[in-house]
Amino acid sequence: MDLVARFGGIILRQDRRAVISDPVPVPVRVPRKELLARLRQRVCELCETGTTVAVHQVAALRELGKPGPDQPAWAALMAKIRRKTLIVCAPCHDWIHANPVAHAA
Repeated sequence: MDLVARFGGIILRQDRRAVISDPVPVPVRVPRKELLARLRQRVCELCETGTTVAVHQVAALRELGKPGPDQPAWAALMAKIRRKTLIVCAPCHDWIHANPVAHAA
């Protein structure tokens, strides 16, 4: 007498006539990131000049400190647009590093 394995009432044996028909995968369109669109514009978000740009980034928005007269213009802009990145030209990037936020949270 042959032993036949059963799984949930279904006999588990090979069917040589079975055809596997996998559906064709549907391509999923992933939207581009906002940062890439901002970079492609090649415009400094501080001085608004069209030039070679770089990205200034902070780890968290809370590093920008509290809004007020002591907050630098670059930190106020980042807080206003609620982004941890800022697209800036080389002179503005140097100015940002020369004028850090005095009282970060």
